[in-house]
Amino acid sequence: MTASPDRAFSRVALTALSAAVLLAAPLSAQDAEPTPPRPRLPAAADTNDWGQYFDLGVEMLKRRNGDFAAAFYWASRLNPERAEPLFARWVAFHLSDYDRWTRYLDRDARVLRDPVVLRADSLRLRAYLRNPFVPQTLEVLLYDQLPGTWRRTDLTRGLLAYSERNFPRALEHWGRAIKKDPVRFAGARRMRAEVFVLLARYDSALAELVALRAQLAREDSLELVREYQSKALLDYAIGLLHGVLGNQQAGREAMGDALAENLAFYPAHVFLGDQALRAGDVSTAVREYEAARELESADAALWYRYGLALSRAGRTADARQALERAVELEPFYAAPWLALGRSRQAAGDRAGARAALERFIALAPRSDTAPVAEARRRLAALDSP
Repeated sequence: MTASPDRAFSRVALTALSAAVLLAAPLSAQDAEPTPPRPRLPAAADTNDWGQYFDLGVEMLKRRNGDFAAAFYWASRLNPERAEPLFARWVAFHLSDYDRWTRYLDRDARVLRDPVVLRADSLRLRAYLRNPFVPQTLEVLLYDQLPGTWRRTDLTRGLLAYSERNFPRALEHWGRAIKKDPVRFAGARRMRAEVFVLLARYDSALAELVALRAQLAREDSLELVREYQSKALLDYAIGLLHGVLGNQQAGREAMGDALAENLAFYPAHVFLGDQALRAGDVSTAVREYEAARELESADAALWYRYGLALSRAGRTADARQALERAVELEPFYAAPWLALGRSRQAAGDRAGARAALERFIALAPRSDTAPVAEARRRLAALDSP
């Protein structure tokens, strides 16, 4: 018998950092689903803007009218760095089959091992790796399908307030739940952290995750730890918050903790590479991106970062290869095309540079005015004697 909405939410939605997610289909697995046609946007919309497709998908999903899954799919293709479309694709997948969703909640082994379900769960994993604080308001729509009514607890009242974007009320309810039973409702700390991030209260978000991490360390033998085995993802989230707050050393230490928990946790290397590149330590940035690339070879955004770092290191041929790999993995991702155009132009490949720059202009959203202007200047220089 399927759990009631409040019990299902308690068991599944608040275990977003669980081992079940991290043991989903590998991130490097390519999408096996056929490419859907692009949904039609309003006449004035920017068809190169991932946000336009994402907003259309949300509107369709809430009305249950139109191909919202295709809208989210194209949002994720146009900007693979964003977490929101990936998470929305996971929601759309489960909304497509109510019976499968109920069996998923009941932890039906056949459903959990289904390659199609594993591939969908990998979308949620990818979303968390992009942004462990990705908003999850759309997930409430999945629980609304369940039979029964929402039992009025602080946990569910907080969820309903969250779905209505009444964030102060959500924080209040979840705070009361934690006070009543800090072990049973430990997951509410993660949700409170997400809301604090939405409110730009990063120090409060950090305090929640540090408290949750300390609780895990104290209670390794309890069900709490079995629900939250992904300590690496939790350490990663803590490190990101330290970075936002300017605590660079603390951020590096948290990423070290993440790698100590899971040596294959490549986003920690990406963070360290980003941090080094911003500080001008190009050699460290290259080394960290290389470590990440060895662990995850099919991330277009990672190959783009790696190509930029190699360019700054003066390794122009290697940079060009990395950027070509980025556009091969995701040809609709605009940013690497401009970097590839620069690289080819520097190498004297006029035809290749022109092709890359024209491709960037064709793919760039209207908001990228400065990069598009640069691409046009470079094209003009290529056309000059």
